[in-house]
Amino acid sequence: MVESGILKGLLMTRTPRKEIPRSNGHARATRFGAPRAVVGTLIVSGKPGAPRSGLSRAGLLAEMSRIGRGGGVTSYVVKLLDDPSIPGVANPTDSLSMISLAGSGRSAPSLRPLVVYRVTADGKEEPVRGLTFEGVVPRSLKDIVAMGREPSVYNYQEGGMGFVGIPSTIITPSLVFSDVDVRRSVGKNKRPPVYPRPSLESGPSKPTDP
Repeated sequence: MVESGILKGLLMTRTPRKEIPRSNGHARATRFGAPRAVVGTLIVSGKPGAPRSGLSRAGLLAEMSRIGRGGGVTSYVVKLLDDPSIPGVANPTDSLSMISLAGSGRSAPSLRPLVVYRVTADGKEEPVRGLTFEGVVPRSLKDIVAMGREPSVYNYQEGGMGFVGIPSTIITPSLVFSDVDVRRSVGKNKRPPVYPRPSLESGPSKPTDP
């Protein structure tokens, strides 16, 4: 639990700690699992009146343009990330990619965006595919430089690979990060969703490679 960038407390079960003697009610469990401290609803919000907080979409794009000013920096707009907790038919190439990444010694798992647009110099958004984000960890949240005003809700099964996980929710507005490592994905591009999410804006149907 973080307030104004300062850690105020940890999710606690009924097991006390030296620093936190009382529970704060976050012990949750699957039907046949042992209870553990798990997020129920994670809400990300900015301080009212803070600079570059509560921006419109146009304001967020302007902030991205400001960060990338000077050249050499590519800006991306990500609308949907791959969710590894949702089971599906495994692609053999994707499986080999996961094995190679797991043994690479990286400190954080890779994130693969499913719907992502590259922002060109003239402000247009071109759909691309074949990207992977590296090194995105909780500490990366300190690199947030701007925040939108409209929250989005993301529901998922925590720790259950889509079968018997613990229902959890993240509520967050759009976020602008100043520094994210981007590389080409290993293997073939993953198939896009069969149906687009209704809230996603319609865009060009033919994506390009990064």
